[in-house]
Amino acid sequence: MCFHDQSASYLKRGKTENARAGNFDISAHDHGSDDDMDAARGGNAATVYPAPRRRASGSSRPSIFLAGTTRQTSSGDWRARLTAALSAHPIDVFNPARADWDATWREDFTDARWAQQVEWELDAQDEADLVVVYLAAATDAPVSLLELGLAVARTGKTVVVCAEDGYRKRGNVEAVCARFGHVLVATEGALVMAVKAVVEDMLAEGAPVKDAGS
Repeated sequence: MCFHDQSASYLKRGKTENARAGNFDISAHDHGSDDDMDAARGGNAATVYPAPRRRASGSSRPSIFLAGTTRQTSSGDWRARLTAALSAHPIDVFNPARADWDATWREDFTDARWAQQVEWELDAQDEADLVVVYLAAATDAPVSLLELGLAVARTGKTVVVCAEDGYRKRGNVEAVCARFGHVLVATEGALVMAVKAVVEDMLAEGAPVKDAGS
């Protein structure tokens, strides 16, 4: 099922919920470092695994992979804001953004740094119960589109997508979401609300939520 606009309806275990961007404050705040979140592992707080860190095998906590725009835009770091909104939930968050990525990296397996990053991203996407894809209007994000394609092709994988109005390939993204039954919203605020609803449903049920289209 595909949804859009600032007031986005989405499926939550057979119930229709409303996600309105105006109901959640998405302004940037200082919510502590990844190390601070890691210190709370095993408790009720989210644990962030920045690339190339891996979590221990056999973890039963719901997990999220943050796919999408990595290049910084005028709106700042969407991953930091979403992670902050989820910080009180006992989940694991895979964050592929790398502060050490620079022009010296070659997108080729001869560069061990790049090879490690790509393998980590593919493994984390496989492991995640929920894949979040954010496509900013100011970017093309071709790798993010590839990640979206991989995610929707996996049976049982829950995917929540935000493609901002003005994103060049939004029509294609909308078509894919409609075909495979995944949530699509147009604003970061609606994305936060939709992701929180899915996460809270996962935690309430004690198991990953299977998407309606799977």
